[in-house]
Amino acid sequence: MKLLGGSALFLGWLTVCWAAMRHHSAHHHVKKIQSKIASPLFIEELGLTSGAESDMAETEAALSRAGLVVMFESVAYPNFYLRLDATGLTSGPGGVVKCQLGAADKKNYFIVRAAYPNVFNIESLQFPDVFLRLDGRGPSKNGTSGLVNANNGPAGSYESFVLRQETAGQYSVMSAQFPNVYLRMDCFRGVVNAQVGVGPTEKFRIRFL
Repeated sequence: MKLLGGSALFLGWLTVCWAAMRHHSAHHHVKKIQSKIASPLFIEELGLTSGAESDMAETEAALSRAGLVVMFESVAYPNFYLRLDATGLTSGPGGVVKCQLGAADKKNYFIVRAAYPNVFNIESLQFPDVFLRLDGRGPSKNGTSGLVNANNGPAGSYESFVLRQETAGQYSVMSAQFPNVYLRMDCFRGVVNAQVGVGPTEKFRIRFL
């Protein structure tokens, strides 16, 4: 597992990847990535050093060969990860998004897909065609509320996000539909919802496999 270093090139590279990624079906892509995740030689196969900070040359080479499968780790609560469980969700919004202690769960794995320049969809690896969804109609200024869950079906505006670099190695996830409303993980209370503005609970380390 690698920590994605802070760089503006990260977002640019994701946009470049979009043209290639769109030509592969979600099921084929997920199957391909799942087989690599299961391999203990995955890190070695990419030519990376497990546990080390990656530079952009290594990151770009890895992405060009394997796509981008990531986990979102809370900065405020280290070793707590974003988790999406869409068990039984056949269409539309639903499912459960919460905090997960530890990384050993495929429900913590996501594929970041470029929707259009600088805007991305976050698809569950465990549940193909199911996307992270944020309904930001609830939060008021400096308040927390809103609904974060999943959507089974084509990604729309509620499933679209902007990844913003806050500091080196730390990112926030802003709703494209609701500007200045961010994904929030309060793992002390076990709550994943939305926040107007960025504080400690809106910052993530993006780890890729």
